[in-house]
Amino acid sequence: MTLRERLSGRINKPDIGEYVMRMQENEGISVVNELYDLLIDADKRISDNAAWVLSHAKGRAERFLNAKQGELISEALATTSNTKRRLLLSILKRQSFDKQNLRTDFFDFCLSCIVDNSVPIGIRALCLYLSFTQCQHYPELLMELELTIDILDNEDLSAGLKCAKRSVRSQIRKNKV
Repeated sequence: MTLRERLSGRINKPDIGEYVMRMQENEGISVVNELYDLLIDADKRISDNAAWVLSHAKGRAERFLNAKQGELISEALATTSNTKRRLLLSILKRQSFDKQNLRTDFFDFCLSCIVDNSVPIGIRALCLYLSFTQCQHYPELLMELELTIDILDNEDLSAGLKCAKRSVRSQIRKNKV
């Protein structure tokens, strides 16, 4: 059975563990490449499952994904699947962002998600963290992020979003010192 066929059905944690092991073995890069190609599959289940597996990538597979940061951002912006978007943002959260390669479209997307009540909580929290990671080298963007976070003060937040807000505010204060 091909990887695409296996991802077309339900997968679970043991399946993901198997794929992660395969990504670490000698054939690892070919498995990572195939999973990466399946991220843009027309079948939502296949692309969501590929993103779920890749969100557990380690070592060599993680370095491969780091090199694809721009493409991952573009896919996170374009996808209509909240599941896939959350998983792509989880992958991106583990990456570092260069000062020279700020994607203002992605930063703006994150800021708009933070304050949009129709966006799932997990995506909003990830966007909070990613906004800080992207703008930490730019004082004027940090101020914009702080103003965006202030908007959340008027909202009844879930525990996860409160935690993310508190954590990012703390990071901003440390960055100013």
